[in-house]
Amino acid sequence: MLIKEFAKSLSLRKTKTDKKDAHGIALKLLSDPNREQFQHDNRQVELKILARHIHRLKKKQSDWKVQYTRCLDIIFPELDKIVGKHSEYTYQLLTCYPNPQKRLEAGFDKLIEIKRLTASKIQDILSVAPRSIGTTSPAREFEIIENIKHYKRLIDKAEKCVNDLMAEFNSVITTVTGIGNRLGAVILAEIQNIHAFDNPAQLQAFAGLDSSIYQSGQIDLAGRMVKRGSPHLRWALIQAAKACARFSPAFKAYLKTKLE
Repeated sequence: MLIKEFAKSLSLRKTKTDKKDAHGIALKLLSDPNREQFQHDNRQVELKILARHIHRLKKKQSDWKVQYTRCLDIIFPELDKIVGKHSEYTYQLLTCYPNPQKRLEAGFDKLIEIKRLTASKIQDILSVAPRSIGTTSPAREFEIIENIKHYKRLIDKAEKCVNDLMAEFNSVITTVTGIGNRLGAVILAEIQNIHAFDNPAQLQAFAGLDSSIYQSGQIDLAGRMVKRGSPHLRWALIQAAKACARFSPAFKAYLKTKLE
């Protein structure tokens, strides 16, 4: 938007070419008194790419979960009432023993090796398995197992790269209660250069978290959240605020005073 408005101020002619665009961008960067705000660490650029890649993977994984639920309801519809559909031990259980018959053959001693799968839940699974109305389907079992492994492998690999970069940054943002590497990475990557903002209000506006304002004569209104700027940064800041209000006594007390 800044480049567009700057280009308008250079000429009254309505022309747009690649050559003119490049010339306008170069002039804008040369004329800006605070050119250092455009200088970023290359590691932050890499972090931004990885953080957005993880976001896209999570979105695709959400679409996959619809197909996963469909297959699970056909193979073993009673399972989600016992252990739920989306937990690490449920995924591990389905990967190792995808149908009721295989769980019965494995028995209690093998199932108890799955982390966080309690003895009471195992007994419920073994008691329900012989009476399950599910349909055995090797093709659907294969689909479930491959999808679980595929998205887990991609997300784990991307998160490892993010963790390695965050270790290089050694940022204090992860010392804030409720903010881990995932949220911290998104915030650092989207902000990039914190010195580009003179005050918190500018950062709030950059994320699109400020409210719209309308003033005319004696009318003074504040509207809804603007929601301009980076949606990734907006999501991360909202999630970080929720986590801080939940886990940090200081932020929890502050939120309570604001709500009163």
